[in-house]
Amino acid sequence: MLPSTTPNSVWVPQHGVCGPRYRYRLLGIVWAGCFRRIQKTKEIGIRKVLGATASSIVVLITKDYARLVFISIVIGLPLAYWVIEKWFLNNFVYGRRSSMAFAAATAACLIIAFATASYQAVKAAVINPTEALRRE
Repeated sequence: MLPSTTPNSVWVPQHGVCGPRYRYRLLGIVWAGCFRRIQKTKEIGIRKVLGATASSIVVLITKDYARLVFISIVIGLPLAYWVIEKWFLNNFVYGRRSSMAFAAATAACLIIAFATASYQAVKAAVINPTEALRRE
């Protein structure tokens, strides 16, 4: 469906367009967590042999991941605000400013990222350290 040529109209994409995009983004977040866990397998095994608890290993993995998420939010929020301010609010009749949209997007991003990182971290924390060290 192409946008119409009448002024002040809004083009709405078909319903199936956005779903695959979000699935691929979520898949990227899951892959990043798996990659981080695989990358630190030997370190996790050594820490467990030396007596590290599961919670300290979860904090170890989640801390690095959280830093990347916060950096992306710090870069992305001002950029998104600028794009919305320049394009959306000036080109449409019913443009509204809403800080709740940014807060909701940030909260959703943090919840999804921390859930994914925590899952991968717990998965790495319960693995037998001899198996982790044997693979290396």
